[in-house]
Amino acid sequence: MVTLVVWAYLAPTQGFATYATFTSLSQHAANCVIMFIDFLLAGYRFNPRHFPAILCWCGLYTCWHLIANAAYGMMAYPFFKTDNAMFIGWIVGLALLSVGLFFCYYGVSILKNKCCTPVVHASASDEFRQHAKSDAAVHDQNEPTMV
Repeated sequence: MVTLVVWAYLAPTQGFATYATFTSLSQHAANCVIMFIDFLLAGYRFNPRHFPAILCWCGLYTCWHLIANAAYGMMAYPFFKTDNAMFIGWIVGLALLSVGLFFCYYGVSILKNKCCTPVVHASASDEFRQHAKSDAAVHDQNEPTMV
Protein backbone atom coordinates (compact mmCIF):
# COMPACT_ATOMS: atom_id res chain seq x y z
CA MET A 1 0.00 0.00 0.00
CA VAL A 2 2.82 2.39 0.82
CA THR A 3 4.26 1.75 -2.63
CA LEU A 4 0.94 2.62 -4.25
CA VAL A 5 0.71 5.86 -2.27
CA VAL A 6 4.28 6.85 -3.09
CA TRP A 7 4.14 6.14 -6.82
CA ALA A 8 0.51 6.99 -7.55
CA TYR A 9 0.08 10.07 -5.35
CA LEU A 10 3.46 11.53 -4.42
CA ALA A 11 5.53 10.85 -7.56
CA PRO A 12 3.43 13.02 -9.91
CA THR A 13 3.66 16.04 -7.56
CA GLN A 14 6.35 18.71 -7.62
CA GLY A 15 7.36 17.93 -4.05
CA PHE A 16 8.48 14.43 -5.03
CA ALA A 17 12.13 15.49 -5.22
CA THR A 18 12.29 15.29 -1.42
CA TYR A 19 11.15 11.66 -1.62
CA ALA A 20 13.34 10.65 -4.60
CA THR A 21 16.37 9.68 -2.53
CA PHE A 22 18.21 6.36 -2.57
CA THR A 23 16.80 5.48 0.84
CA SER A 24 13.25 6.23 -0.22
CA LEU A 25 13.58 4.34 -3.49
CA SER A 26 15.07 1.30 -1.75
CA GLN A 27 12.34 1.36 0.89
CA HIS A 28 9.41 1.89 -1.45
CA ALA A 29 10.48 0.14 -4.66
CA ALA A 30 13.19 -2.45 -4.02
CA ASN A 31 11.63 -3.56 -0.75
CA CYS A 32 8.27 -4.07 -2.45
CA VAL A 33 9.83 -6.13 -5.25
CA ILE A 34 11.75 -8.31 -2.78
CA MET A 35 8.66 -8.88 -0.62
CA PHE A 36 6.58 -9.81 -3.68
CA ILE A 37 9.23 -12.32 -4.81
CA ASP A 38 9.27 -13.78 -1.28
CA PHE A 39 5.48 -14.01 -1.35
CA LEU A 40 5.50 -15.85 -4.69
CA LEU A 41 8.25 -18.30 -3.77
CA ALA A 42 7.19 -19.12 -0.21
CA GLY A 43 4.72 -21.92 0.45
CA TYR A 44 2.54 -20.09 2.95
CA ARG A 45 -0.95 -18.76 2.37
CA PHE A 46 -2.74 -15.76 3.80
CA ASN A 47 -5.12 -16.62 6.61
CA PRO A 48 -8.46 -14.74 6.43
CA ARG A 49 -8.63 -14.77 10.23
CA HIS A 50 -5.72 -12.30 10.22
CA PHE A 51 -7.97 -9.68 8.64
CA PRO A 52 -8.36 -7.69 11.92
CA ALA A 53 -4.58 -7.27 11.99
CA ILE A 54 -4.85 -5.07 8.89
CA LEU A 55 -7.33 -2.79 10.63
CA CYS A 56 -5.11 -2.70 13.73
CA TRP A 57 -2.11 -1.78 11.57
CA CYS A 58 -4.04 1.09 9.99
CA GLY A 59 -5.12 2.27 13.44
CA LEU A 60 -1.59 2.09 14.85
CA TYR A 61 -0.18 3.99 11.87
CA THR A 62 -2.82 6.69 12.31
CA CYS A 63 -2.06 6.94 16.05
CA TRP A 64 1.66 7.16 15.34
CA HIS A 65 1.03 9.95 12.86
CA LEU A 66 -1.23 11.86 15.25
CA ILE A 67 1.27 11.56 18.13
CA ALA A 68 4.19 12.62 15.91
CA ASN A 69 2.13 15.52 14.59
CA ALA A 70 1.17 16.66 18.11
CA ALA A 71 4.67 16.24 19.55
CA TYR A 72 6.85 17.45 16.69
CA GLY A 73 4.52 19.08 14.16
CA MET A 74 5.66 16.43 11.69
CA MET A 75 3.53 15.46 8.71
CA ALA A 76 4.51 12.10 7.27
CA TYR A 77 2.81 12.85 3.95
CA PRO A 78 1.23 16.08 2.65
CA PHE A 79 -2.26 14.58 2.54
CA PHE A 80 -2.03 13.73 6.25
CA LYS A 81 -2.44 17.34 7.35
CA THR A 82 -4.71 17.10 10.37
CA ASP A 83 -6.00 20.66 9.98
CA ASN A 84 -7.77 19.59 6.78
CA ALA A 85 -11.15 17.82 6.87
CA MET A 86 -9.97 15.50 4.10
CA PHE A 87 -7.61 13.87 6.60
CA ILE A 88 -10.43 11.60 7.78
CA GLY A 89 -11.30 10.75 4.19
CA TRP A 90 -7.70 9.79 3.51
CA ILE A 91 -7.57 7.59 6.62
CA VAL A 92 -10.79 5.79 5.68
CA GLY A 93 -9.69 5.49 2.05
CA LEU A 94 -6.30 4.06 2.96
CA ALA A 95 -7.92 1.61 5.38
CA LEU A 96 -10.27 0.44 2.62
CA LEU A 97 -7.33 0.17 0.21
CA SER A 98 -5.46 -1.93 2.79
CA VAL A 99 -8.43 -4.25 3.20
CA GLY A 100 -8.80 -4.57 -0.58
CA LEU A 101 -5.11 -5.35 -1.00
CA PHE A 102 -5.29 -7.93 1.79
CA PHE A 103 -8.06 -9.82 0.02
CA CYS A 104 -6.31 -9.48 -3.38
CA TYR A 105 -3.18 -11.06 -1.93
CA TYR A 106 -5.31 -13.68 -0.19
CA GLY A 107 -6.84 -14.61 -3.56
CA VAL A 108 -3.42 -14.70 -5.21
CA SER A 109 -2.12 -16.94 -2.42
CA ILE A 110 -5.00 -19.37 -2.97
CA LEU A 111 -4.33 -19.43 -6.72
CA LYS A 112 -0.62 -19.84 -6.10
CA ASN A 113 -1.19 -22.84 -3.84
CA LYS A 114 -3.65 -24.43 -6.30
CA CYS A 115 -1.26 -24.03 -9.25
CA CYS A 116 1.90 -25.04 -7.41
CA THR A 117 2.57 -28.00 -5.21
CA PRO A 118 2.38 -26.69 -1.66
CA VAL A 119 5.20 -27.46 0.70
CA VAL A 120 3.91 -29.52 3.60
CA HIS A 121 5.60 -28.99 6.93
CA ALA A 122 4.79 -31.57 9.57
CA SER A 123 5.02 -30.47 13.14
CA ALA A 124 6.04 -32.74 15.98
CA SER A 125 2.42 -33.04 17.08
CA ASP A 126 1.40 -34.15 13.55
CA GLU A 127 4.06 -36.87 13.59
CA PHE A 128 2.97 -37.93 17.07
CA ARG A 129 -0.65 -38.26 15.89
CA GLN A 130 0.44 -40.34 12.89
CA HIS A 131 2.45 -42.70 15.11
CA ALA A 132 -0.42 -42.93 17.58
CA LYS A 133 -2.83 -43.88 14.77
CA SER A 134 -0.49 -46.53 13.36
CA ASP A 135 0.18 -47.93 16.86
CA ALA A 136 -3.56 -48.08 17.53
CA ALA A 137 -4.16 -49.87 14.23
CA VAL A 138 -1.47 -52.47 15.04
CA HIS A 139 -2.87 -52.85 18.55
CA ASP A 140 -6.41 -53.36 17.18
CA GLN A 141 -5.18 -56.07 14.79
CA ASN A 142 -3.52 -58.00 17.63
CA GLU A 143 -6.57 -57.88 19.90
CA PRO A 144 -8.76 -60.99 19.88
CA THR A 145 -12.28 -60.29 18.73
CA MET A 146 -15.23 -61.34 20.82
CA VAL A 147 -18.06 -63.04 19.02
